[in-house]
Amino acid sequence: YMFHYVTENFNYFHFDKNKFEEAIKQLSFTKKIINLKKLKEMQNKKREINDNYVMLTFDDGTIDHYKYVYPILKKYNVTGLFFICSNLINRDILDIQFIHQLMSKVALDEIYSKLQKYLSENGIAIEKNSIVDNRLENWKEIYIKQLIQTILPQKHSKKLLRDLIKRYNISTNFNDYYMSIDNMLEMKEGGMEFGCHTSTHKRLSSLNEEKQYQEIRENMQLLYRYNLLTQQDILSLAYPFGNYNNSTIEILNNLKFDFAFSTKEEEIYEINKYELPRFDCNRLKE
Repeated sequence: YMFHYVTENFNYFHFDKNKFEEAIKQLSFTKKIINLKKLKEMQNKKREINDNYVMLTFDDGTIDHYKYVYPILKKYNVTGLFFICSNLINRDILDIQFIHQLMSKVALDEIYSKLQKYLSENGIAIEKNSIVDNRLENWKEIYIKQLIQTILPQKHSKKLLRDLIKRYNISTNFNDYYMSIDNMLEMKEGGMEFGCHTSTHKRLSSLNEEKQYQEIRENMQLLYRYNLLTQQDILSLAYPFGNYNNSTIEILNNLKFDFAFSTKEEEIYEINKYELPRFDCNRLKE
């Protein structure tokens, strides 16, 4: 299972923190919640995978993972796997978190209109086929995210995002968004696992092989440096946006990663170690 935000009073896709405890309590009685070590053992022994086994994964290292998720997992004595980018250690706020905050406070149509006005004023034309489709999101949400994060040249994307943040009074305080290193070390001491989520949360297939390598290797080295990973840990990565290509898999193999997790939503019957699917719990229907 894949989680992002687990919180309350947030007008963007999230899993309600109170329902999260109910879900974990039920899972702890009805399923076998496993960690990376157990997954590796099952892979080595070629043990059959079925829906009795569950892994809990959490992307992006947002502050709610420490405030709400960790105490509940600890209470029920289960392990979570937390994928973090280098920004948590460098104390940088990723564009995607700003975008989520904007979308939680401002109607998509209004943000879309502001983007169109900016493009028109700056003589920028965007071809529709430059937007990568994703069935989990509506088209305007995809358009806004990809335009700001990937398609626009950085000088435009940074200015546009800065203007939107100022206009709609979006917080720029790092502590409002993410866990600290001390939070994560406490969680690791409490039995939680950590994995890589790249350095800057880019869509990996949009990068050449050298830049992909840098994104993954730098993130991995930083986690080792701050003891969020040790040589005894199973090495894993979650692809940002579930996005990767054959070069990504080659890089993971060369860096000796044990597992990588996608966003494909399907049951696992055999372990394809670099294409493990996950069900997105943040978009479940009530």
